[in-house]
Order: sequence, then structure tokens, then C-alpha cells
Amino acid sequence: MIKKSSLSILFCLTLLAGCSSMPQQGSSDIPLEGPGSSSSTHGSSISSTESYQGSGENISIQVKEYEGMDTQNDDFVTTIPQQKIVYFQYDSSLVQEQFAKSLKRHGRYLASHPDQRIRLEGHADERGSREYNIGLGMRRTETVKRILVLAGARISQVEMTSYGEEKPAVMGHNPKAWALNRRVEVVYLP
Repeated sequence: MIKKSSLSILFCLTLLAGCSSMPQQGSSDIPLEGPGSSSSTHGSSISSTESYQGSGENISIQVKEYEGMDTQNDDFVTTIPQQKIVYFQYDSSLVQEQFAKSLKRHGRYLASHPDQRIRLEGHADERGSREYNIGLGMRRTETVKRILVLAGARISQVEMTSYGEEKPAVMGHNPKAWALNRRVEVVYLP
């Protein structure tokens, strides 16, 4: 009997000790930086370095997040989201979680502004044939379009094109250049 009550007390103390080390919601002393990321504030933006691995490559890409970008339950988005580039893993058209939030925000913005139109421009790195890379860029735009439509955009608001490897963001024949060239750009049309 003493063992059971001692065990219960030990469990409660462990639970309380674990809870006391968790940050309070709305606490101002929560660090903005984590291991492997660098954050600095300029105006209302937070710049962080995102790292990911693809086919043996470990690449860091600078991603800008803007104040209010990840507001939950923000169905009526009043400003165009600032994150307009989605990067992809090598030979993949799957959207990574770090870009999905921004795409959902674009979808909500389009749902709130039915006259706004966008063009999704798909790109690939230089590896692979010209034809394959055009197809890969198009598969990437189709994936992005599905996320936008699921978030509320109308199909008629989104047009797609693929440039394959024809319009690189960065010239180079190395993993960092390839990572920056595997992308879809969200272009708002006038």
C-alpha cells in the first residue's frame, strides 16, 4: 500500500516538474531562435534558415515569415501573403509542411478576393531532360494548385505554367543552386 501511494506522489511530482518547465502561452521570453536557425527582425519580418535533406544533400534555404502570417482561423485574409516561393526536394512534387501554411494563406486570400488571379510558375533544376523537367515543373504547380483550391481558392483564379530548367533562379552546377531552382513561384496578376 505504501508503495502505491509513494508511486502516486512520485508521478504527481514528476508531472508538476514537467509542467513547470513549459513556457506560458503569450510569454515574452520564448526564444525566437532554435538550433540550426538564425532569426533577426527587420521591420515586421522574421528571417530564418530552413534546412532539409534530399538525395544526400543537406541544403539551407532562407525563408522569410511575416508578422501575422500564421494567424489561425484567419478566414478573411486582407493582405497578399509575402512568402511566394515554394521549394521542393529533388525529383519531387510533394509540398513540404513548412510551405503548406503559406499556401493555405494564399488560398484563403484568393477566397476572400474572388476577382484576384494568380499564375503558378513551375521550375526544376538542370538535372534531367528538358521534357522531363517541364513535366516535373507542371506536376509541382498542380500540387500547389490543389492546396490553394482546398484552402478556398477557385480553380478559375489559378493558371499554371512550367518552365522546367529554362529560368533558373540561381546559376550554378552545385547542390545549393539546384535546391534554389526546384521551386514554384506564386505570381499575382493585375
